[in-house]
Amino acid sequence: MDILGDIDKPWRILVNETNPSEDTDGDTQDNRIVTYSDWEAPKMEWICNPDFFSPSRCPKMIGQNGLYESPEDYLNCVLRLWVAMTFSEGHAALAPHCRSRGQIMACGNALWPVSDSSQNISGLRCRTRGCKHPVEFCCRIKNHDSLCGNCAARSVKEHMG
Repeated sequence: MDILGDIDKPWRILVNETNPSEDTDGDTQDNRIVTYSDWEAPKMEWICNPDFFSPSRCPKMIGQNGLYESPEDYLNCVLRLWVAMTFSEGHAALAPHCRSRGQIMACGNALWPVSDSSQNISGLRCRTRGCKHPVEFCCRIKNHDSLCGNCAARSVKEHMG
């Protein structure tokens, strides 16, 4: 039975145990900017960043006048969409959620960043009592919840624990 215990199991989370004295770039890792290419080794900061998953910020499969400049340009677009679709549920689990109540239960949809081209955000206000900041995140269903950036960040921290 010890042999079965030693086999690498794909469902097992492996922990990289390093000695803190050996970690030379510890300070630079904490202050590092999260980039799109971090999907290859995702961390909490990456999956909480809505810029990589928001439908309004994902690339559109149209190219310029229906043509792509190169095969690499096309593949980059496909890769970005694939990554967004693959990790969107993980992002939605940590994102702030809509708490608008319907007849039976709360909506529960993830709140997405308001696109820069949205024109109907003037009537939205942050659902947090006493908050006067402009709305940055809203539910996809009209007249449901919306949050400012500060309240959304607080909600994400609560989901992360």
